[in-house]
Amino acid sequence: MNSPRALVMILVSVVIGLAAVVLASRWMMRQVNMATTPIVVAATDIDLGTPLTPQMV
Repeated sequence: MNSPRALVMILVSVVIGLAAVVLASRWMMRQVNMATTPIVVAATDIDLGTPLTPQMV
């Protein structure tokens, strides 16, 4: 690693990598703050036409 060019390239790569991490982190934080819609999932198998009860979901 005596070459100054190699050292500069490594430093540039590290700076670009850190910038990418910061930008991705900010983007993901904005995505999390978006409004979400709650969903319901069946707790048991439900046959077609069966009336739903609170215990089933």
